[in-house]
Amino acid sequence: MTEDIHPSTHPPLPPTTEDDRVSWLRLLRSRRVGIATFYRLLAEHGTAQAALDALPDVARAAGVEDYKLCPLGVVHAELAAGRATGARQIFITDPDYPDMLRRIHDAPPMLWAVGNSAVLTRPMVAIVGARNAADVIEALPEEPDADPALPSLLRGTPPLRRAKHRCRKRLMRVGPTTR
Repeated sequence: MTEDIHPSTHPPLPPTTEDDRVSWLRLLRSRRVGIATFYRLLAEHGTAQAALDALPDVARAAGVEDYKLCPLGVVHAELAAGRATGARQIFITDPDYPDMLRRIHDAPPMLWAVGNSAVLTRPMVAIVGARNAADVIEALPEEPDADPALPSLLRGTPPLRRAKHRCRKRLMRVGPTTR
């Protein structure tokens, strides 16, 4: 996972106004815009609003006719629902965005947080189901199947079982964390 999804040598400009935050969310929620595409468009166009302005032409050049951006009403409804539950947005450019999450190659540009976000700075472990998880696991450093520490039932099995075993071994080396 050496590929950097931030094609620019500069990090994305943070959304500093409410309009910027709406534009980031609208770009993220627009059809056919995933995380990698979000960062590529931001790098190519400088701001989320400029990327939104260019997106219909980008889609047309890719063979998608009648491209429609995520409607503003959908974005405003998500913002209202988030605020109604007491959630707040944390953007990748914010200082309280989890540092370890920021380090992964396809970190979400924005998170919704509820409660004490200071817990995001604590050491933690997360195992999250994701699309293309097998590709991510395959990119992890492999331990040879002949590793005598690897139980025989895991030798030669799908990479997910080997990855779970590697994670468990690493956790055992680190030991318990304090609460």
